[in-house]
Amino acid sequence: MKTKSKTEKNVLSSELLILPDGRIFVQSLTQPMAELLCGLNPGDQTIATRAKKLKKENELPNRA
Repeated sequence: MKTKSKTEKNVLSSELLILPDGRIFVQSLTQPMAELLCGLNPGDQTIATRAKKLKKENELPNRA
């Protein structure tokens, strides 16, 4: 049985397809990639919404 090394467990991966007309398709969108794409095109509401949604999902709950 093959096991993953410690470094492989912490690797995030997103796949991008950039079309000639500038459209970008993303598979397995990670938080860092969503933030990067949002920074490159802040006017794109679709990616901005995804970046905010992923960030909110990844935040730790507040403990009082």
